[in-house]
Amino acid sequence: MRCPKCGKCYLRLLALSGEDDSKAVIDTSQLNTRKYSAFGKKIVKQLVDKNMTAKQLADALGTTPQYLNKIIHGERSGEKYIEAIKSILDIAA
Repeated sequence: MRCPKCGKCYLRLLALSGEDDSKAVIDTSQLNTRKYSAFGKKIVKQLVDKNMTAKQLADALGTTPQYLNKIIHGERSGEKYIEAIKSILDIAA
């Protein structure tokens, strides 16, 4: 069965016996998983260490959480924000 949201990935839905058929288990093994870039790993580690959310960092940078997410995953360079990210999160050069 194709994913109703994106139409690309496959979901294996298992109806639970005797239960309402709207309850199902999703097999995520076939879903696309994105990996963090090297810099993205540093960002995520520092966010955890500083008990800060990506939304809070995005707000401090003046960008959207979606754009920050693309920087973390290496889909955008974020050249304009790199120095500010390093400064806010105390990431060494």
